[in-house]
Amino acid sequence: GELAFVELLKGNIDYPGINQDNQPQLLNLDILPNPSYKQIQPSNYFYSNAPEILINGSRGCVRDCTFCDVASYWKKYIYKSGDVLAAELFNAWKTTGVLKFDFSDSLINGSISEFRKFNKQLIQYKNSHPDFVPRYKGQFICRPSTQFKEIDYAEMAAAGCETIVVGIESFSNSIRDHMKKKFSNADIDNHFESCARYGI
Repeated sequence: GELAFVELLKGNIDYPGINQDNQPQLLNLDILPNPSYKQIQPSNYFYSNAPEILINGSRGCVRDCTFCDVASYWKKYIYKSGDVLAAELFNAWKTTGVLKFDFSDSLINGSISEFRKFNKQLIQYKNSHPDFVPRYKGQFICRPSTQFKEIDYAEMAAAGCETIVVGIESFSNSIRDHMKKKFSNADIDNHFESCARYGI
């Protein structure tokens, strides 16, 4: 949309993605400017006294589950770097005062290394700005404990992770294997226990 909308404003209605489906995928999300909320204050458009800001940190998925259509929209999994993403939340708070953030991503922990950077940077912002107490939620992949450690859950909680939505789909290992979910019942147990331990 970022590419096609500019072309539409130029009058180029033949650009891929405007009147056809073969739109190119933007491959570097770090180049996108931070959204501006000057004309659209979240507090004026939200149904409660705790407005949220929708955040997009990635597109696509690192999985190719048999029942899912995400790969048909996004051929390649791409993500913002952790530092850029954390700065976006921080800047949104500075300009709006909003402290709740809802990720639109198919998964927030697709790149474990960048997700770690994101949480660490949010913690640094919190330490240097005591009024910045963000809370975020998003969709999440259950990962084996060999990939996602206890320190990762601890840092998620310290950064402000409040709620994650995980597509378990089935408690049968064989069914999940058929779906290509790539985690075991032991991984699920570890995930639930770790989230409970850190209040996620």
